[in-house]
Amino acid sequence: MVLDNLHIRKSSPVLGAFRIFITFHIVVLAWIFFRARDINTALYIIKNLVPDVNSLALRINAHEFYMSIMFIAVLLVTEMINQKIDIISFIKRQKAAFRWGFYYLFMMCLLILARYGEQQFIYFQF
Repeated sequence: MVLDNLHIRKSSPVLGAFRIFITFHIVVLAWIFFRARDINTALYIIKNLVPDVNSLALRINAHEFYMSIMFIAVLLVTEMINQKIDIISFIKRQKAAFRWGFYYLFMMCLLILARYGEQQFIYFQF
């Protein structure tokens, strides 16, 4: 009824994305209550989820931030292309020279863009 008043089709991709967005955030809020020691701790976490804008500081430099945005865009474009054609099948149908060139390019990107150095394993924090 509300969708009819707003002239939104039930099969609209925007509506689907909105539903995914809402579901994701409901699940995230549920996880807070699941992981917290008690209700007061969960409410404290939710209250302090969004920091004060003046104290907000990214722990990455501008280059890392822009690279992250670029790679997210690449992933989104790849996903949209993969909905139209099967990328793996497309690559398998190509000649060996193209396939191996693609494989080497992919591996070089991984090696060049990897972060090297000693870091604590992320799950040791929990």
